[in-house]
Amino acid sequence: MQVPSEWLVPLAAVSGVCLSLIGLALRLGQTRGVHPVHIWFFAGLMCAAAMAAMGWPVQWGSVPARVWVMGALTGLSQCAMLKIVRAALARGSLSPVWCAIMLGLIPVLIYGMAAVGERPTALHFGAIASALACIVVASAGHKGDAAAPALARARQKLIFGLLLIGLMLLNGVMGIAMKDLSSRGPGDGQSYMSGYREVFLLVVYVCMAAGSGLQFLVKRRFGAPVRASILLGLLAATGSVLGMVLMCIAARAPAAVAFTTNSVSSILAAALISALALREKVTPTWVATVMLATLTVLLANLG
Repeated sequence: MQVPSEWLVPLAAVSGVCLSLIGLALRLGQTRGVHPVHIWFFAGLMCAAAMAAMGWPVQWGSVPARVWVMGALTGLSQCAMLKIVRAALARGSLSPVWCAIMLGLIPVLIYGMAAVGERPTALHFGAIASALACIVVASAGHKGDAAAPALARARQKLIFGLLLIGLMLLNGVMGIAMKDLSSRGPGDGQSYMSGYREVFLLVVYVCMAAGSGLQFLVKRRFGAPVRASILLGLLAATGSVLGMVLMCIAARAPAAVAFTTNSVSSILAAALISALALREKVTPTWVATVMLATLTVLLANLG
């Protein structure tokens, strides 16, 4: 049964709220001594199982190599992002960290201009400038160690800003992979993404689980509470799967409307969770960071 068109935008908004649950799971893990790799190990397994069930049966031999490669690169980039998420959350609140993750659309925008031949507009360049301003404001608002000398505090702000840039770039890999697969196909008018979406996401989640599992095996991080890891993994998996499924449904709406609604609702939901549920301090730079991230999304999608 096809979802009525008047439901598409609300579904895109709910999708963004669901995706923000991933940030909540990682922040709760950080406050409870649960490493992100433990959370994503269980989340990856749960998400992979959900995608396998949704896409079954699959003619594995017919899946193009490009889908496998892009899925693996995306999953591994998400594993690498976990290290930066942990370091960033140890230095700042959830909201600026989540804003930086949502700015992953900027690398996708640049990729579209450089590789796909999309024509940039003034709004696109405005989005890039707004994203840079968002990172600068977020890093400037980082308090650091108040007792440290001025030069040390400046270094702490710089490190926080570089971590946010790293989050933006690494999360952009997924968008670039989806953009690439959406712009290519077997030649029958169908893109690789529309034909193999579940397989792509399955590969992403399997690689995330495998990469996370390998990390805590190599680092011998066996001390995390298993029950908390599973529960937080379930929270992250629920947000990820529901967010992706609802967004796939909402994608029938015009892209500028669906993706803008999704990203803005995710940023605002993370901000509300940060301020109300986690009791993180709301400062002028915190507000400016959220506003600039929202502006970036609006400019990028409406351009």
